[in-house]
Amino acid sequence: MKWNSSVYLTLAFAGIALLTATIVGVVLLRKHTQTTPHGQGFIEVNQASSPEEKHVINMQINGYENPTFRYFETQED
Repeated sequence: MKWNSSVYLTLAFAGIALLTATIVGVVLLRKHTQTTPHGQGFIEVNQASSPEEKHVINMQINGYENPTFRYFETQED
């Protein structure tokens, strides 16, 4: 089976294109992982808050709901 030079040229071009796409993909993936925060799932809390505000934030994290809001929500039904 004899192939002409255009087949070799096409295969070479396809190989170079595949290699280039792989390199670009790896570079973009590394750049994306470096810029995304690794601590996802944590709640950002303002460090300059007072002790009362910290207490309220901790209560809200633990599921506390203000009874006044709950009262008004039931009145709307």
